[in-house]
Amino acid sequence: MNDSTNPCPPCPTDAADWIARRQQVRATEWALHHEVLAAARSALQNFQDNSHKTTVADIARLIELASRLGRLAAGMDTEPPPAAVPTIRVEVSAALKRIYSQPVEVLAEQLKQPALPSPSSSVELPDAQP
Repeated sequence: MNDSTNPCPPCPTDAADWIARRQQVRATEWALHHEVLAAARSALQNFQDNSHKTTVADIARLIELASRLGRLAAGMDTEPPPAAVPTIRVEVSAALKRIYSQPVEVLAEQLKQPALPSPSSSVELPDAQP
């Protein structure tokens, strides 16, 4: 196959060529980021003018693509941060594990014991000082 029919540039052969190619790809991604962002803005305006021609899902996909391209070009992380586990969920899970990890016999014994001393039990109080 001759080079005139192949639209792709030759593969880089040394480190300097790869650095230049990487910069070229980043510049292309950055330019596409701006083009897709402009298309998203246009689609949003079109949606506001004629809501039956564009969907919110289409606009959201355009914005997501523009963001991803911009982040790639800028060398930023493209993955969303992991979702934080709510603290209360962890506390409830720990409490349930604590409750249900004990044998039934132990729980039954704990339930038989009164939480507060009964009024009939003799509890000595210290003498009040005048």
